[in-house]
Amino acid sequence: MVTIEDVALEVGCSVNTVSRAINNKPDVSPLTRAKVLEAAKRLGYVPNTLAKSLVTRSSGTIGTVLPDLTNPVYSALAGAIELAGMGNGYVSYFVQTKGDGRAEQELLETLYQKRIDGLIIVPTGENAETLRRLASFGLPIVTALNHAEDVAAFIGFAVEDMFYTATAHLLGRGRRSVCFLSTFHINPLAKLCLNGYKKALAEYDVPMQPGFMIDTTATINGGYTATLSLLKRLEKVDGIVTDHDMVVPGIFAALRDAGLSCPRDVGLVSCGDTELCSYMPVPVTSFPLDIVSVGNEAVDALCNLMNRAGESRSVIKRPTLTIRRSSQTCTDEEAKPGPTGSAVECY
Repeated sequence: MVTIEDVALEVGCSVNTVSRAINNKPDVSPLTRAKVLEAAKRLGYVPNTLAKSLVTRSSGTIGTVLPDLTNPVYSALAGAIELAGMGNGYVSYFVQTKGDGRAEQELLETLYQKRIDGLIIVPTGENAETLRRLASFGLPIVTALNHAEDVAAFIGFAVEDMFYTATAHLLGRGRRSVCFLSTFHINPLAKLCLNGYKKALAEYDVPMQPGFMIDTTATINGGYTATLSLLKRLEKVDGIVTDHDMVVPGIFAALRDAGLSCPRDVGLVSCGDTELCSYMPVPVTSFPLDIVSVGNEAVDALCNLMNRAGESRSVIKRPTLTIRRSSQTCTDEEAKPGPTGSAVECY
């Protein structure tokens, strides 16, 4: 392995000069710096990052803990964090908990032992004490999408309010058998979605019947099989709220195969507002979610903490529901005034 001493011998200068040139320190002439960098590249010299980290107390790494990397929401978040981290000079480690609090605990300890410079986590909610302990040791922490109270800066969406609005939107248009199709069954976001769903049912005096919530994967087939299951086991389904656009084509296919249509028989509200929503045979009402911005802002917040550039404030995004034909009703009589007594628009 080529050492820094080999580069110094090749250039004909001191080890200290080579080190300062490679690390872009001052007091090195441009000509000498160019010679050092050319020799280092030609010889194949790789800096000893471990030794450097002992001096700088920085490993140049960010740890990211996610519930499930197969879910498109989290894979998009991971991609944004990786690119933003690289732009700030950090390499990212990604681990997944599968929604298991015990696994999360072990992964947090492992990442801390790896001397990561900072942590971004979508927490299960079961290890707030561990996060507080790591923060007390000086580890900068940012939570994303799901908040851990009094632990760290938070970047995410008002998920509970969003799913209250989505469910109330269908209930306000006369739907009374609104089901919830969840792709977040193994992570904490499902709880927030369900809380909003239940709150809307309660405000419209609609009981939550057994079987009105179903878990599936964030895939077209997942939407298809889950919707067929709902239609088979329930006497009536006239509305569906789901947390991911990827299941939408499957929902439409299942309704077609069951001899039903949207929105005549079943109203639909989704989440994500991706291209699928505009290009379906019936355009779909959906919440726009800019997951990339969450990843970028989480890295920015973490860098502020790591660089001690001041406290990072929490950012709670409140997207506005984009209303399209999938949630329309046919007559004013089918719509019920909202909980506040305000009129609800019919299409």
